[in-house]
Amino acid sequence: VVYFGYTSCPDVCPTTMSDVKRALAQLPEEDAARVQVVMVTIDPDRDVDEKLAAYVGTFIEDGQASRIADPAALQATADAFGASYAVTTAEDGEVEVSHSADLYVVDDQGEIILQWPFGTSYEDIADDLSALLAETPSA
Repeated sequence: VVYFGYTSCPDVCPTTMSDVKRALAQLPEEDAARVQVVMVTIDPDRDVDEKLAAYVGTFIEDGQASRIADPAALQATADAFGASYAVTTAEDGEVEVSHSADLYVVDDQGEIILQWPFGTSYEDIADDLSALLAETPSA
């Protein structure tokens, strides 16, 4: 499960990460352990590695924090998922961030096989994950 967000997000990112945490808690432990969660920061200038890792770990203990510092590489990665974002600095120095808020399920072949829009319930996420895991034998 891949998510593009940032640690200073006041509402969407913590809600989404909390929903993923709750969804994983609905699965049997052995199934939850098969799901890797990756949060890619869209604000790499402020989300230094330690801050990002701590944030992700707050929600998903073994979640992966991804910080792509090269703007072109970050944009290419987001584009590959269909994610969008913008980070701008206002005249007063205030950083403003906007971003899409979908979650993406990537299979073990690297293909995006499912996309959840913001607001998908954790129950629906858990149901979808359970169905996907049932289709894929554990290694």
